[in-house]
Amino acid sequence: MENAEGLGPPRAVARRVGELVADVALHGDARPVHAEPHADSLALLDERRKNLSTNRICSVNQLHALLEIAPVSRTSLV
Repeated sequence: MENAEGLGPPRAVARRVGELVADVALHGDARPVHAEPHADSLALLDERRKNLSTNRICSVNQLHALLEIAPVSRTSLV
């Protein structure tokens, strides 16, 4: 199984990434990584929540439309 970019098996890719990170760490070329501010994280979570809510509403509307096109009696569901 290859990953989405066709770079090889996931374990091989993970191993290669690990090797690159170790190489950077050994040579001191790494720059410090800072955590995102809480406001940025909360904004991303809020955007995700809104997207999920919108998708749920669309799915429910589509289901209602399908049920109107092909009505099903309750006895046929049993």
